[in-house]
Amino acid sequence: MSTILFVDDDVLFLRALTTQLDFPQLGYDRALTANGVDQAVQILDRESVDVMVCDIEMPEKSGMELAHYVAEQGLKIVLLLLTCHSSFDYAKEAIGLDVFDYLLKPIRMEVLQERLVEALQRKKEMDWLAEYRQELSDLPPVGENDTVRRVREFIESSIHTELTREQLGHALFMNPDYIARVFREQQGISLNDYIRTRRISRAKRLLRETNLPLSEICAMVGHTYNSYFFNNFKKATGLSPMEYRNQYKK
Repeated sequence: MSTILFVDDDVLFLRALTTQLDFPQLGYDRALTANGVDQAVQILDRESVDVMVCDIEMPEKSGMELAHYVAEQGLKIVLLLLTCHSSFDYAKEAIGLDVFDYLLKPIRMEVLQERLVEALQRKKEMDWLAEYRQELSDLPPVGENDTVRRVREFIESSIHTELTREQLGHALFMNPDYIARVFREQQGISLNDYIRTRRISRAKRLLRETNLPLSEICAMVGHTYNSYFFNNFKKATGLSPMEYRNQYKK
């Protein structure tokens, strides 16, 4: 169940959000509201929240204080901050807190909708990566298996980018040929084939769990050309991406 929390002292603004936004269409099952930081903290203590949209300028406690609370508690929430004032200090502090986005009021509803869809997708990616890291936890933390685990984690977190042996070597401070050799020895598959498999796996999850256009999914799994992605997907699954999505929805 995907839950979004809106925090704002402007009751009319909250009412507009909850009445004008089509949350199921955006991928959310529940929308909660809070009129201030204290009420938001109470909700966070008892509810599992995926995405939070919070105004910065509020009486008594600011939205930035709530952002610090989320970070200090280690809550895995994708946070968007709203403000009426463009402030470099706010933006800098938001970056330090790993805030997903920093938006200026008034914000057009269609723009907010786009960012809410992207925020939920970011949360899903965070959850997938956490699950994948848990799967790798059985590997011994020493020797060549440690190399394999680091490579797999980097691939999983960077699947939306171009990935080559040279880039892996640069990112992990290792010799690219050594990485490729150890990976094949330990996994029984070449590095390129493994990357291709993970791209297809991520694409399948996106096709099942989102309504994102195929062009966006293509980009999110690191493919520049749609035709190349389609060919690889059909070769791996026997179905085109759209056939796969339709089959799953049926």
